[in-house]
Amino acid sequence: MDERKELAEGGRISALSTILMMTIGIFELIVGFVTGSLALIGDAVDSFADAATSFVVWIGLRLSKRGPDAKFHFGYLRAETLYSMLGAIIIVGVGLVVMYESYTTLYIVRELKSGSFAIATALIAMIISTIMLIYKIRKARSLGLLSMKTEVVNSATDSLSSITAFIGVTLADQLGIIQFDSIVGIVIGIFVLISSYMIIKESSLVLMDACSCHDVRGDLENVAKRVPGVKGVKGVRLRKLGSYIVGDIALVVDGRISVDEANSISKKVEEEAKKLFDDIYEIVVKFEPSEKG
Repeated sequence: MDERKELAEGGRISALSTILMMTIGIFELIVGFVTGSLALIGDAVDSFADAATSFVVWIGLRLSKRGPDAKFHFGYLRAETLYSMLGAIIIVGVGLVVMYESYTTLYIVRELKSGSFAIATALIAMIISTIMLIYKIRKARSLGLLSMKTEVVNSATDSLSSITAFIGVTLADQLGIIQFDSIVGIVIGIFVLISSYMIIKESSLVLMDACSCHDVRGDLENVAKRVPGVKGVKGVRLRKLGSYIVGDIALVVDGRISVDEANSISKKVEEEAKKLFDDIYEIVVKFEPSEKG
């Protein structure tokens, strides 16, 4: 496992997403104002939020690559989690604004101009955002970074938003019912809030040292028990450090073993643990003497 390469790859993906979403957002915003489509304006705002989120995640990934220093003795890996949460908070504000604006214009009499142009714009945005979503899903599976999960949720929201905007603009243009356009804006806002909740929840748990990794604990115990010289496992504690797992394991050994033997057992347990799980960053091995000696 080379966490620095993974973080660098994640950073490149976030940078690409920032540029792409910002470009789409600007284009949709211009077309939205020209045609009077709230669905396009809402989708544009959602694209800006996605761009802002990707940019914040990119900053976090850049910081995460820093090694330990005099102030942060364990490095900056949690910067990825912190900045993922900040990105989600930005999305919450944007989602509320989109929902409010769409609701206030729901019953206002207005006209959708150049409907075909608005439909084509929504279709282009939908295709690009969906391709980006598929790309991020593939990368998230290979990298295993929490920030990439944030990016997947981010792009999933953008893709759903674009699909909904396309449907809303098409219905408004073909059926002449402009309310479809406002309803779509409200639905997009709901998509945004749901995705934000998921990101904030996961980030908060990581920052609180939560680790839903019961399978990892059980497998670590089994691995340690198979190492020569280990008589038992007294306990395993794990927590998330960014997208990686760190923790300690207390082993029961013969109290008469030498320091060299203890060191050999410690290295073997850590090596086997990292072979078993790519996301394990560090395991500290503690020893307790066997009561039988």
